[in-house]
Amino acid sequence: GALIVEGGVGIGGSLNVGGEFSVNGGFSILATDASTSCSTGSLSIAGGMGICGNMNVGGPVRIYDTTPTTSTDTGSLVVDGGLGIGDGLTIGGQSTLKGSVYIEDTTETTTGGVGALVVEGGVSVGNNLYVSGTIFGSVGYKVENISVPTTLSDQDIVNVTSLTDTTIT
Repeated sequence: GALIVEGGVGIGGSLNVGGEFSVNGGFSILATDASTSCSTGSLSIAGGMGICGNMNVGGPVRIYDTTPTTSTDTGSLVVDGGLGIGDGLTIGGQSTLKGSVYIEDTTETTTGGVGALVVEGGVSVGNNLYVSGTIFGSVGYKVENISVPTTLSDQDIVNVTSLTDTTIT
């Protein structure tokens, strides 16, 4: 380059670089200006940014882009690999899960509002439903036909509330 300095350089004012800027060692920004938008803070980058190694952020991260999601490759944030979350997750809009969902919480329930999965609204199941435990609650409409694939034993509980509409074979 036109200027080569073997020792350190101190600049008391602004530094404007009209071309590329390369750093072969560590680089620190000591300013502590908070960021309130994508153009404020101690470091603001007008164009894109590529990071090929790890990134650690010590404060909240906000993405101001509002691109909606229509697939696993679209949206304001696209993660190609897995996602680990160490605490809660709040989702404000409709969500589509493309794979199986496993809930490892084992909280049992005998009443509403408690359990490993609590749904405040209705539930629609598009295919079979298998329950390996007891179903608590009440059915709000007439069940036309229940088929039990095995013989009931003396350990099974059947609660019949109306014999006039019930046929047990």
